Amino acid sequence: MYFFLFQHFYIWANSPMKVSLCLTIIRIASDIRWIKWSLHAIICVVVSASVISNIYLLTNRKPFMANWDNAMAGAQCCPAEGIVALGYAYSALNIIIDWTVALLPIFLVWRVQMRWAQKLPVMAVLALGVFTSTATLVSLRALPNLANQSDYLFGLGPVVL
Repeated sequence: MYFFLFQHFYIWANSPMKVSLCLTIIRIASDIRWIKWSLHAIICVVVSASVISNIYLLTNRKPFMANWDNAMAGAQCCPAEGIVALGYAYSALNIIIDWTVALLPIFLVWRVQMRWAQKLPVMAVLALGVFTSTATLVSLRALPNLANQSDYLFGLGPVVL
């Protein structure tokens, strides 16, 4: 039950964090149209992915309480591969968005009138945002464990860790 709740909290915490980063960059890049449109598109994708993921997770098992009680009589579940596929899709989307949001500000600094000796370290610090996707990349190899039906909690450990 706690992992079921964790999944939803993770998805809904992830969404406002990325949206707030995008909105901050939009305020800074008010005169660069293609960056603003890119970030608006990212916001739409992030919110849509969060809604779709939560709807899938909420409708994955019937009755609803079967999400944390596998022994419930008459429980119907979608194949476990669906959860794994959702995990891969959501992770890939997060990695792409993390890289995009981390690297877009470099184009803003590129246009600033300052010496290259100052500009390059600023760009390097901004590019450090790419490392936010490291945890997602590491968890990718553990995602197939979500399909472990014999001992779900044992398979779940590496994913959560």
